[in-house]
Amino acid sequence: LLSLGPQPIVPTAQGVSLGIVGVKQKITFSAVGGPVSIAILANGKTFAARKNPDNGLWSATLVFDRPGAYPLRVRAIDGAKNTTERILQTLTI
Repeated sequence: LLSLGPQPIVPTAQGVSLGIVGVKQKITFSAVGGPVSIAILANGKTFAARKNPDNGLWSATLVFDRPGAYPLRVRAIDGAKNTTERILQTLTI
């Protein structure tokens, strides 16, 4: 779930979410498999995610200083140091 404050950012029919330059967008998600570290990667930028101990959900704050299309990838590392990556969606700023 991408959000801008309390407002969810809903993707278009093509799966693209729209954001605003310089404004913090929050991404919240669940993860399985015992990750100990998760990062969101977007065109050379890395945003560390943090796990909420109360509900088990992970979240990261994304801020982009230039307009453009940012394919969001998630990289998770588990306790055995196994790394998994996958594409989440594209965020257009």
